[in-house]
Parts: sequence; structure tokens; C-alpha cells
Amino acid sequence: MNLIAAVIIFASVIYLQGFRIEIPVKSDRFKGQRGMYPVKLFYTSSVPITLQSALTSNVFSQMLGTRFPSNLMVKVFGIWQPMEGSPQLRAVGGIAYYMSPPKTLKEAILDPIHTAIYITFMLSACALFPKTWIEVSGSGPRDVAKQLKDQQMVMAGHREGSMYKELKRLFRRRRRLVDYSQLDC
Repeated sequence: MNLIAAVIIFASVIYLQGFRIEIPVKSDRFKGQRGMYPVKLFYTSSVPITLQSALTSNVFSQMLGTRFPSNLMVKVFGIWQPMEGSPQLRAVGGIAYYMSPPKTLKEAILDPIHTAIYITFMLSACALFPKTWIEVSGSGPRDVAKQLKDQQMVMAGHREGSMYKELKRLFRRRRRLVDYSQLDC
């Protein structure tokens, strides 16, 4: 069942990766030269979500739990114990416990507070990391406007000064579509 779900999600993400907005642009330098500037709808891909998952599952449990098990701050942050039949550590207390997913459906039902906090944490991370990633990776509206300006291109039907505002409007509309699709984390 998990394999089928993974294949369906994988196929749908590949399909949605192809969605993009074509922005009509024209050259300031050569009159009459026009083109299209493609802007992907899935502009963040899965990198921020992968980063968030790696940080919460690997870094905290593997690094903090094994290297500083007796440190008071680490104990407040989380208490880790080895999983049954595995050398891998699992958070069983502290803040890290609530940041880690319930292991089974039964565990999720028996501890609804843990489940609710984990879901809230994941949805918040899924919303904040892509927004931050846009600014860090240079694919935000300000960066696209600068790239077009550096290439001496402007959006067809807009002045150079209003290009950033128009791109910001387009990116905001695009972000609403993508935010809902990134909830698969």
C-alpha cells in the first residue's frame, strides 16, 4: 500500500513540475524582439521539505541524542531511546518527541495531542521553508525582475518600473496554487 501511495505521489509531482506560467517579454535594446519567460509553478520543488525532514529526524536524534545524552538542554529538547530491534534512536520525550511523527496509526489515535502538534509543526514548516527558499535561491519576483533587467528585457505591456509589482502579483497567485500542492511534504 505504501509503495502504491509513493508511486502515485511521485507521478503527480513529476506531472505538476511541468506546470509553468509564460510571461511575455520584449527587448529594450532590439525593437520588435519578443519572447516568453517561463516561470515554474513548483518553484521550490521538494528541497525545503527534504531539508526540514532531515533536520528534525536525523540531526536532532543522531547528533544531539548520541553526543550529548546527559546535557540538561538536550534533555529538555528531547530524550531518545533505541527503537526495538534497531540501533536507530527515537524521541520519546521533550520537544523532539512532538516534532517527530507517530510511528503507527494506533499511536496517532492514542496520543492525539502529539499527532495534532506534529501535523501543525509539519504544515507550518511546509509553508515557511518554501517561502524562505524562494528568497535564498534567487527565484523570487525581485530576482526575476533583476534578471530581466540585466538582460535588457521588460514584460510586454509594462514599464520597467512596474515590472516588479506585476511579477509580485503573478508570483502571489502562483504561490497560492503551489502552497496547497506542497502539503504532501
